[in-house]
Amino acid sequence: MRPKSVFYSAPKGELRTISGTAQDNFGRWNKGFLVVVGDAGSDCGFLNSNIIYISGDAGENLGGENTGTIIVEGSIESLHEKASGTIIASEVSDSKGRDWLEPDGRKAKRIIAKVKKKLMKKGLEKDLKHQSLELSWVDL
Repeated sequence: MRPKSVFYSAPKGELRTISGTAQDNFGRWNKGFLVVVGDAGSDCGFLNSNIIYISGDAGENLGGENTGTIIVEGSIESLHEKASGTIIASEVSDSKGRDWLEPDGRKAKRIIAKVKKKLMKKGLEKDLKHQSLELSWVDL
């Protein structure tokens, strides 16, 4: 069963944490900080202008016209043909010729460290504890 399409995003400067599977179109027009402890559906991160962190896998067409940062600890089925911004993932099955970074590279490690710092500053640790959730973080 496919999840329903919803446009779940965070307002500018705010943190939102989701446990479980983020549905299709998750993070569309996101201006805040989104953290998914689980997987994300298809068409996520379209027009994202801040940070999306997904601890699991992501579906197809990720990151269309993204100007922010999207980090996926697992794999991505495919990038959007207009994928842009910074996309970090362990694996991308179909990049459609778009650039992305593996988490073990020097540049990716610096970006991940900055993202982690920003998210912790926004209260992620408290939010995760409140929901009894944990993130493994990509190895730094």
